[in-house]
Amino acid sequence: MSEKQDFVAALRRGLEEVESLAPSIDRPEAPGNDWNARDILAHMAFWEGRAQEFLRLVPEGREGDLLNPADAAEVDAWNERVHRENRSTSWPMALRYWTDLRRKTIKQLEAVDEELLARPHLHHSVKAQVAEDTSEHDEQHLPRLRELASVAGR
Repeated sequence: MSEKQDFVAALRRGLEEVESLAPSIDRPEAPGNDWNARDILAHMAFWEGRAQEFLRLVPEGREGDLLNPADAAEVDAWNERVHRENRSTSWPMALRYWTDLRRKTIKQLEAVDEELLARPHLHHSVKAQVAEDTSEHDEQHLPRLRELASVAGR
């Protein structure tokens, strides 16, 4: 498998896992101030959409048009805004929105030349930038979704 095929496969695995966990998360609320399943997927969808925008801009030579947070504090501010703006979103809507976005990201990646993914961007490659907003987010947030699914399954 090529590096691009491996990347696409990782995105598919993340999609499949979220879809398999979703039926077990029938009550997506979380105790206390923890993020619930809806919050997690709304957060992941924001960054997934950012990855799609990047994949759209790079072939046009416009990757510099993508806004990049200046530092960790700005990332936190973006995440807080996304959290605030999605409080009224339902769990089914957040799930549908993220899964639709992920399918679109997979199609975009399948259409991109592998050499474009290797192109340098800021301090790493285009692939690394897209992975940061997609597959690395899966690794970061799937454990919490698994936890919420197991709590709901009890």
